[in-house]
Amino acid sequence: MQQESDNGQLIYLIDSDSSITRLIALNLTAKGYEVKVFPRGHDALAILDNDQPNLVLMGLLLPDCGGLEIAKLIRQCAPPSPS
Repeated sequence: MQQESDNGQLIYLIDSDSSITRLIALNLTAKGYEVKVFPRGHDALAILDNDQPNLVLMGLLLPDCGGLEIAKLIRQCAPPSPS
């Protein structure tokens, strides 16, 4: 589920439980956020070069890798924060 953002904020939602991601995505898009849903962490990593999400929400138990490992990989790909 993906919808255009009203406020320019992109959120990645990473979890294999589609009933949870559907509910969260519906609520966030209703608030004007663009939400991209991924069932596996590596799916999100594959397009991270194209996007820079403002927030990543994910479960810790993912089918392909642990959420903490995915968080470390996302941080390595993120551009440095402005000082």
